[in-house]
Amino acid sequence: MENTINVHSFELGDYKCSVIQDFDQPWTVWELFSNVPKDELEAKLRETGEDPGIRRCGNVLLLQLGTNNILVDAGLPDGNLLQGLEQLGITPRDIDSLVLTHADMDHVGYLDIFDKATVYFPEKAYTMWTTNEDMMIDELARLFQGKAPIEQVKGMEAQRRKFAQEVLPSISARLSRVKEGEAFLNDFTFIESGGHRSDHHALEVRSGDHTLLHVVDTFRLSLQLTKPHLACRFDTYQGLVKAIIPLLAKRAIEKHAIVLGTHITFPGLCQLEEAENGFVMKPLAEVN
Repeated sequence: MENTINVHSFELGDYKCSVIQDFDQPWTVWELFSNVPKDELEAKLRETGEDPGIRRCGNVLLLQLGTNNILVDAGLPDGNLLQGLEQLGITPRDIDSLVLTHADMDHVGYLDIFDKATVYFPEKAYTMWTTNEDMMIDELARLFQGKAPIEQVKGMEAQRRKFAQEVLPSISARLSRVKEGEAFLNDFTFIESGGHRSDHHALEVRSGDHTLLHVVDTFRLSLQLTKPHLACRFDTYQGLVKAIIPLLAKRAIEKHAIVLGTHITFPGLCQLEEAENGFVMKPLAEVN
């Protein structure tokens, strides 16, 4: 019997949306914020009421408008994305548009499989990858040097080198480069949010009076909204993340947006509210 992949469906104006759980791993707050003293983390957890035992999730968003299928990011290699799409009756060749938020491995894993899709990529990200290749290859591996096995670090470098030298050139004929703030696919807008990585962008989708703000990898837990200085081990430029978190949170509140995060516990959906010490995540039991 085939395993059933978690899929959560909801509506955003005229769009039918589905969040596919690409991967799910047991994790702890101590691992996620390994550079933060444990007693400080324990104090923050008491403030937010969050459990130190968390899930390391990967959520991939599919939007459907009539017969048009739009996928946001291409999942982790060997993840569950393709099986999740199959459960929805969709094959890789049914994907018309693929929106890339940045080029980390868990966002471009199946990029070559969606070979019929127009690929939308931020102009700034493209420029970085084509003019400063060495920096882009190095910036993730540098984060883990001395903190992860050397073979794992070499694997990160190899994946990013392959993206720069093989994958990105291979999709040039179907690549659409989008400037920040410029509308594409009618309802979509990239929001520059470098910090997690130099090429990282958030994404806003509007349909009528409805807005979804996909924060991608900007934050994962509510405690990051009250204490944005906490250094997540996966963020290369942690000072930038500290500044970007409140900017995106304010944008979400002003637009009454549904918020989606790639690594927020599945289905990764929430709404944000202002709090005494910053902002808080309010889980959505049901989105309609």
